[in-house]
Amino acid sequence: MITVDSKALLNDLQMFYMDTVRRMEAMVAGFAYEISLTAIENTPLGDSALYMKLYQRRERQYGLAPIEGLAQGGWQVSLDGTLDFQELYGSGAGNTAASAVKIGMMNYKLGQQVLIGNRGPYISLLETNYSNQTAGQGIMQPTIDSIMAVHRTDLLRYYKQG
Repeated sequence: MITVDSKALLNDLQMFYMDTVRRMEAMVAGFAYEISLTAIENTPLGDSALYMKLYQRRERQYGLAPIEGLAQGGWQVSLDGTLDFQELYGSGAGNTAASAVKIGMMNYKLGQQVLIGNRGPYISLLETNYSNQTAGQGIMQPTIDSIMAVHRTDLLRYYKQG
């Protein structure tokens, strides 16, 4: 009679599974964070001194403070498929939004849908080059170009860091 104790093998397989899931979750979180950073960087900060009339119109139309940074600060991540309007202002609004994305992705579990977006009331205008700060490229195309470069080069790095 031959007997085999498979407890050690089962334990090794469970450890491998848990490590792989952790690494894949870290890979998705890192990739989502990188995408968000790129979108923030490709979104104009604004200049309330130079474009005060536009900021005043925004204030009248939407009730928003006439301060730059709202478009950059509006980028966010959602794991439940919904995005809210995120109202952050100032030159550090993009950094604050990026930090919130990083924190939000800490809750990511393998298989969840990740939604990255900006619900700012005039983000679509920026996409269609309403601002000369987008250099005629909008926000999405340079972001997608960067995403593809990250996808090709950094996914394995994110996995290994996990």
